[in-house]
Amino acid sequence: MSRTDSSDNTKLFSYHSHSGQFCNHAKGTLEQVVQAAIDRRFTSLGLSEHMPRYKPDQLYPEEAHLTTQDLRLLFDDYLTEAARLKEKYKDQIEIVIGFETEYFGHESITYIQNLRQPQRKRFTPIGASMGHFDTALPTVQYIVGSLHHLRGIPIDFSKELYLKAFEDVGKGSWQTLFEVYFDEQFQLIQGVQPEVIGHFDLIRLFFDAIQQVGDNQVRGELSGKLWDLVQRNIGSVVGYGGLFELNSRSWKKGMLDAYPSRDIIAAIKAAGGRFTLSDDSHGPDDIGMFYDPKLKDYLERMGIDEVFYLVATHSTPQPSGSESFRHVEAKSVLVKDLRFQ
Repeated sequence: MSRTDSSDNTKLFSYHSHSGQFCNHAKGTLEQVVQAAIDRRFTSLGLSEHMPRYKPDQLYPEEAHLTTQDLRLLFDDYLTEAARLKEKYKDQIEIVIGFETEYFGHESITYIQNLRQPQRKRFTPIGASMGHFDTALPTVQYIVGSLHHLRGIPIDFSKELYLKAFEDVGKGSWQTLFEVYFDEQFQLIQGVQPEVIGHFDLIRLFFDAIQQVGDNQVRGELSGKLWDLVQRNIGSVVGYGGLFELNSRSWKKGMLDAYPSRDIIAAIKAAGGRFTLSDDSHGPDDIGMFYDPKLKDYLERMGIDEVFYLVATHSTPQPSGSESFRHVEAKSVLVKDLRFQ
């Protein structure tokens, strides 16, 4: 069934995806990911490989054989391949080209803004330390706003590194650790206004590691100052119309809820926030992961009856000068009209 001759209005989509071709901890090629989405009868797919990290100490252990220039060239290759696939499969699925952010401090904001610049040129190296900018790269249509590090320490790579962040960044206090996370998330939100907010409460992923050291009564409830920070961040996203992804990958990690957890979902609903769907797939086998029945049931339990998907638009300059929602717009669909099977 082609996208253009579909006999009904049912939809299914994800705006957070990775492939082994451009992400060392994923599997498969980008084309295989797209093909899997078509086979799964997705109507729209957002491609969102990681932005290139720009300092050697930001690389993961699995990337020890790479340089920051390697990552930048790989990212440009990704944009080129994404555009090829968008054209090749345009009659079968709507592909939206984006990337997932990182945040290492305020300089990351400028770096992300530069990556989003329309008609950005590909850098072609000449020799070991020289190069030139030549061909214009495809337009980045949206971004997934995520942070995976605190003060340079990964928080989602392993329990060991999470505990290092707990000690070095949180100074042995989980509340301080969470405060830093939500403060840095706020800087990212304010700085680049991501169309999609990635795994809003990722900081909860390895919280059980904290519970296993010291006070076993630690529950991690978000209250007082922490809850004020959560509501501040939600309000900022609602203010410019960003989407909060309901990310089903949390269940692969053994968590009780999707990202975000139910307490934060209630706050987003109360603030008038808008949701979208994401499987955060790391290869073709992950497409639609846990959508049916887990995500479907989660939407029902949370009382979410409407979600949003992205549609490419003609470039629309924003009054603020931001690239946010310049190349896409969000349209709503009732949850009852989603094709989960």
